[in-house]
Amino acid sequence: MSRIFGHYIPRSLTILVLLEFISALGAFYIGVAIRFNDVPIDRKLTELFHVKAIVFALVAFISLIAVGLYLVLGTGKLACRLNELKRKSDWIGITLVGFLHLKGEHDEVDAAKVIRSHEPLTKVVTDYGIDEIIVAIEGQRKNYPVDEIIDCKMKGVQVTEISDFFEKRSGKI
Repeated sequence: MSRIFGHYIPRSLTILVLLEFISALGAFYIGVAIRFNDVPIDRKLTELFHVKAIVFALVAFISLIAVGLYLVLGTGKLACRLNELKRKSDWIGITLVGFLHLKGEHDEVDAAKVIRSHEPLTKVVTDYGIDEIIVAIEGQRKNYPVDEIIDCKMKGVQVTEISDFFEKRSGKI
């Protein structure tokens, strides 16, 4: 595992990302070579190609990693409120993995999206590759896994209360 921007990334994923970056860079150079095969190119223009190739590869790379995986902690009425985000623009850059069921909570969300696990929260987050946890637990929070949430935060996973999530996504307070 390597740590990048506060997130622990598996080495295999890091190697895959590097290979994607190199392939995007190579695609640019191959395209330029095919397009300008017979044209003599001076040194200044070659330097400009290098800059453009790197920018192209960076943009392609960033667009590949721009989607975040989200896990909702809770399956009750509060978690069900995520259905209120109906616009496509509210979900740009978000892939909702599912809703993690907690003991004693009644499921109000679609049963197909409920994740039932007896594993610790940190293991579930690692197994699914979660980038952010949305806390949607209502009431007295009897089964609130405080220590596990702190462990996830320490490993670089963003933890957001559902009200803050709504504010960020909808642009409303």
